Amino acid sequence: MGGNDDTTQSKRGFRTFIFGITAMVVGFLSMSVNDVIDTGNYTVMYRPNLLFFLTGLFVYFSGVIVICHLILTIEKSPNVGENNLPVTRRIMRKKYSNSDFKHIGKSLIEIGLIITAIGILGSPFLMLFISSYIMPVIGRPQISYIPALIIIILGAIVLVYGLWIKYLSLVNEERNLSNTQRHSEIRSWHLSTGNLSALDSLSDRRDLLEIIKSKRLIRSLMIIIVLIAVITLNPLISPIDGIHDSDLDRYADIVDTYPNDPRLWERVDPISLILETRENSTDWLIIITHINATHQVDTREISALLYDLENGVSPPPLSFYEISSSYLEGMHFVDTVPYGYVNIGDEIALQKNAFGKHLEIYLRDSTGIIHFGSTTIQ
Repeated sequence: MGGNDDTTQSKRGFRTFIFGITAMVVGFLSMSVNDVIDTGNYTVMYRPNLLFFLTGLFVYFSGVIVICHLILTIEKSPNVGENNLPVTRRIMRKKYSNSDFKHIGKSLIEIGLIITAIGILGSPFLMLFISSYIMPVIGRPQISYIPALIIIILGAIVLVYGLWIKYLSLVNEERNLSNTQRHSEIRSWHLSTGNLSALDSLSDRRDLLEIIKSKRLIRSLMIIIVLIAVITLNPLISPIDGIHDSDLDRYADIVDTYPNDPRLWERVDPISLILETRENSTDWLIIITHINATHQVDTREISALLYDLENGVSPPPLSFYEISSSYLEGMHFVDTVPYGYVNIGDEIALQKNAFGKHLEIYLRDSTGIIHFGSTTIQ
């Protein structure tokens, strides 16, 4: 019966751990749900959905509390030393002694600290701190925080696993010492001269107290590491400027020109087009006479936004690529060689029978935010 109880409790602990991790993942995904807000002129902004954010925050920290509670109550499980250590031994493919496990745990703790330090030293948020408060001449690093975050998370996992192994070895050592102490007390009761046994018992009791203190310290450290990690390494709630990322586009808000738009993060080199208007018998013609860009502009990069001031007709924004093959919503992009790119001499044809004379046309990116040029047909 005892074995079945231990197995049941072990399975319950594993399920609790899986539940905690699942709650954290689901909570994080819920927190990242955004509302798309139309700000006019075909521009949009992304804002967190308050209901999903608060619900996700509750679920996220519920998972954190479950994991912390599991750590706090771990020594109450009678199979901690008997079942979990063999599992760890199987993972390592070797049957180490208890003292070897303690040494392995210590080594993993040191490795975890080193990996975490490397991640922090090479991270953009440390560079941001240096450039903001110590050496402003360095300038802000315009790089993603993801590589450093992965290294830090890996270091934290190794660190916690090292503490876990050391904790299990202490649990096992405590049980062996408790058994030895009980045997010593029995011997001292049977022997008429039990001074040596009494001294051994006193020494064992002191060692037992030291083990209990070490266990409490390790449990506290694991909980502190978990709490720090789940708060500071979560881009949505992190108080660290170099990590906090409202739109989860991998660039912290402090270096993100568009902190609420996951599609954009840096202000790219400007593209500007100079337009000239003409006409033929059937169309108004808008001819591209000059292009200022640092790269060859793809027809997918630019959309035409048209306003018919006379009839109040405003078709949806269409990219040059969409209207390059034929007329669509009364617009057609006449693409010249090389095809697929915007060139000097390319034309935008607007059907006269679809639009009045008073037209305004704006060339923007697919989001409607970045402006490339405009003209008016009077």
